[in-house]
Order: sequence, then C-alpha cells, then structure tokens
Amino acid sequence: MALRGLDLAAFDDWMRQEAKGEEDLIGPTTVFYPMHRVERIERDESVGPIPSCAERFEREVGQL
Repeated sequence: MALRGLDLAAFDDWMRQEAKGEEDLIGPTTVFYPMHRVERIERDESVGPIPSCAERFEREVGQL
C-alpha cells in the first residue's frame, strides 16, 4: 500500500509555512507499507466540536 501524506507531528509547522507562503521545506511524502504491517487506517474527520485537519488547514490558510 502506498500512501501520500504528512506526519501529524509536522502538521502545524506545515500549516504555518503554507499560510505565510514560505518556501516548501515541509510537505507530503509518499511512503510504501507492506500490507502485513498495516494495523489500521483512520479517516480525517471532525468529531463534535473538534475540527478535522482539513478543516483546520482551510480555516488557517484559506485554501483546501
């Protein structure tokens, strides 16, 4: 399974970089995981008053 995404530990730094229009030093990467190593996959969704990462990004950066 190949996934393209961003490490959640870097999400806030990436969001600030994009909001300021700075040079792309942080960004999504593509990683391959053999299926026997995948334990679970979670969807980025808001839960009650807690916004999803996509909603936070859109609010802070103004684009999706």
